[in-house]
Amino acid sequence: MVDLTDDERPVAMLSTDDFSGIVSRYRRYIPVVVAIIVAVVALAIVVTLLMQPLYTATATVVYAPEKQIVAPTAADSQAPASDAQDQAVDTQVAVLTSPDLALRVETTLGLDTDPEFLKATKDLKFALGEPADQRMREVRDTIAAALAKLLKVKRVGQTLLIGVDFTSASPVKAARIANTFVQVYLDQQVEQKIKQGNASSAMVKSQMNGLRAQVQEADAAVQAYRVAHNLLNVSSSPSAGPETASQTTIVQQEVVALNDQLAVSRADAAGAKARLQSAQKQMRGGGSGETVGAAIESPVIALLREQYADASRRVADLRTTHGPEYPELVAAQSQRAEIENQIHEQVTRIMSSLQSDADAAQQRVSSLDGDLSAAKGQIAAGSVASVQLNDLQRTADAARSQYEAFLASANTLQGQNAVARADARVSAPAGVPLEPSSPIMILNVFLGLVIGVGLGVATAFVLDRWNANITSLEDVENRLGLPYLGAAPTVKSSIDKPATTDPILAVIKHPLSSFAEGFRNLGASLFYSPSGQAVKVVAITSALPKEGKTATSICLSRVMALAGSSVVLVDCDLRRRSATQSLLPHAESGLMEVLSAKALLDAVLYRDEATGAFFLPLAGVAHPTESPFRTQAMTDLLAVLRERFDIVLLDTAPILAVVDTRILSTKVDAVLMLVRWRSTPAKAVRAALHMLNSVGGRVTGAALTMVDLKAQTQSGYGDPSGYYKDIKSYYSS
Repeated sequence: MVDLTDDERPVAMLSTDDFSGIVSRYRRYIPVVVAIIVAVVALAIVVTLLMQPLYTATATVVYAPEKQIVAPTAADSQAPASDAQDQAVDTQVAVLTSPDLALRVETTLGLDTDPEFLKATKDLKFALGEPADQRMREVRDTIAAALAKLLKVKRVGQTLLIGVDFTSASPVKAARIANTFVQVYLDQQVEQKIKQGNASSAMVKSQMNGLRAQVQEADAAVQAYRVAHNLLNVSSSPSAGPETASQTTIVQQEVVALNDQLAVSRADAAGAKARLQSAQKQMRGGGSGETVGAAIESPVIALLREQYADASRRVADLRTTHGPEYPELVAAQSQRAEIENQIHEQVTRIMSSLQSDADAAQQRVSSLDGDLSAAKGQIAAGSVASVQLNDLQRTADAARSQYEAFLASANTLQGQNAVARADARVSAPAGVPLEPSSPIMILNVFLGLVIGVGLGVATAFVLDRWNANITSLEDVENRLGLPYLGAAPTVKSSIDKPATTDPILAVIKHPLSSFAEGFRNLGASLFYSPSGQAVKVVAITSALPKEGKTATSICLSRVMALAGSSVVLVDCDLRRRSATQSLLPHAESGLMEVLSAKALLDAVLYRDEATGAFFLPLAGVAHPTESPFRTQAMTDLLAVLRERFDIVLLDTAPILAVVDTRILSTKVDAVLMLVRWRSTPAKAVRAALHMLNSVGGRVTGAALTMVDLKAQTQSGYGDPSGYYKDIKSYYSS
């Protein structure tokens, strides 16, 4: 490859790393990508239409467990309460997808004869002599496994709802199997509850027998201890049960009764003593005793007093009329004295009675005091025994409480087993689906579109990486390391309605077209070097034949001539003579004759009347074994042409074909490397550049030929031709 100086190197190599560059680079593969996408989408549609439709039925259950009552254990009182709702629902999902449940559904529905599921058993191989029941078990297991694959159980969000989906080729069968899964699941829960309840009941009954014996032993020990230590309980009321808190011992009850009696007796004794002291006080005061409270209350004394009053009135009456010796008066006085004696005797008896009552009351108080002291002594003696009694009582109470708890659990378990219900219930049974769940045409088409886009992009990437051809300005500067000088478009892509498709005529017939402008741009880049060095003699070449070298040479010479420059084009392709065949096919003398001094230069120069450009042809067939370009004559000829013309263009042979161009490259001011757009491999160009570099050839830059401007507009990122649509209005046809 030719090394460039700092002045000759492009200011900045272009890159397509940005998004616009990537899109522009790969836009050329849009037809391929579209074809792949269409093919994949069409394949997805065909496959979808050929697929057997499947229907999915969905049943929904709600997991709402009831609290189970089981035999109480010591661990129950110590277990911390925890919220395991999520784990419980996940467990139920696992149960619904268990192989055991699928096997029960298969048995319930008799799916071992269903053709849809028998397909799963076609690959089963049984061992020779294997028992029939073993084979049937393997068949059922295989069908159950196939059944489970078509089942999908999922929790609905974070709720207690569980969705049960089943997919089948038959919508009716899908709904029936989904509902059967739910029903078998619920039945299994009920069976497990009944089994658990029976086991708990048996355990409770077994433990109750032992607890009953413990209660009896504990109660017997309490009663025996009470009897032995005179600590028998007496209920405070006839209706009080054994658990009444107001129970007292006999001694304690006796103390209470003695206290009550003692209080009453003391009150009675005090009353009797008070009455006696009052009567004695009245007697000591000179009273006859008639005014004593007890005497006043006596009916006998009251009667005697009435008699005494009557006798006194009679005596008074008789004294008023008779003398003291009157017999009747004496008799009346005697009667009155008798009555008074009777009253006195009666008062004496009352006083004696009061004394007796007071003495009796005091004796009763003393007796009760003795009994109370004895009872209190018994209570004090039984206090030590009460400690052991309380311990025995606590043991008995604990045994009774545990026995009663087990008894309550046994009664509850019996009722629970009778009304056992599943922890879940059907929220919505599966209905017969009306539309298939798969295949989904829209989804498959979308997937086909996605896959098609992916394959298309991948294909475009591979094609681009495998594409070794030169396409754009970026390829020229990055892959070849040469300055990009311009592009020679095709006639059809640059002129809407061309008068001719021959490019060497089109530059004349359409001088203001983008086709002609492309060659003017190429000439400006070629002959106006940024280094300031004069460029007059340019060799136009290519790596391979048929890259538009001759057409570019002729068009460039004509455009430059029309621009006012004196231009001469020399046909230096000794083998093909392409320029001569195009411009002057019947030439009888030319370059070889001038070099061999058989003809004068002016005699063989041909002037193009349409443009004023000159042409030095190759006459006849020239295949010399020694290249004429090595001679001094060729050097002298180029010097003459340099003096006479502003621009000297040499149409040379392809570099990889013959050595002539390599020789000429050392005699010219610049070498223009032409590369056919999307055709010439980069390796070929690099090989040609290497060959030129080996002899010191000066390659000014490269230009693309036969560029389709319309296609380049889509992919020529950074190329001037990539903006053809934007600048098209500046050109005329």
